[in-house]
Amino acid sequence: LLLHDFLFTDMHLVTIEKALQRNYLKEIRLSACIVGNHGLRALSNMIASETVSKRGSLDIFHAWVERFEISGSADVYFRDLANSLSQSTMRDFRILKTKNHWTTDEETNKVVSGKSEAEFCRMLQNNFYLEQLSIPCSRESQTEMDFYLKLNQLGRRRLCVLNRLHNTIDVQSDLYTEREEWVKALIASRGDVGYLYSFLSMNPSLCQSNDC
Repeated sequence: LLLHDFLFTDMHLVTIEKALQRNYLKEIRLSACIVGNHGLRALSNMIASETVSKRGSLDIFHAWVERFEISGSADVYFRDLANSLSQSTMRDFRILKTKNHWTTDEETNKVVSGKSEAEFCRMLQNNFYLEQLSIPCSRESQTEMDFYLKLNQLGRRRLCVLNRLHNTIDVQSDLYTEREEWVKALIASRGDVGYLYSFLSMNPSLCQSNDC
């Protein structure tokens, strides 16, 4: 579903949420939105309903936001959004700003509080599906989130599945394939010590020598 040259409000987001309960969509991109309390709630429900129904069809969601119109604290709404994403198999979720309407001042752009930012960071520690995530937040939090997103891009979910299989499969060829996949991930992340350390922490046996 690609909709451009149209201004979306909370009412439209709620309508899309309800329509998604009866339809299978792989991708949603909305060109311009004014998002309030009901709109944020609709986004959370949209993702949660995909998870509960076990359809997992929605893979990409992009919304370009002109401005937020939130009454009261936005923490509860962004916390619910983080909780919905924690169980989702979605690969790409982005709330983006439209260049023509947002001020360039970073503190004004920041809509998500530090408390909510921490929720998204914690969510990504255990979400192995998301490879792209953008929300209005500080550079520090975006940097931390980007770290986990990069791990997912390098194949963290696939490697964790292999690690679980290691406990139940003793066939030599399977173990060889598993180790080969881990070595490929280490090679791909060799330019950053942080990624190397994370993968080695997930599978310390890679540091063991057959001669020991």
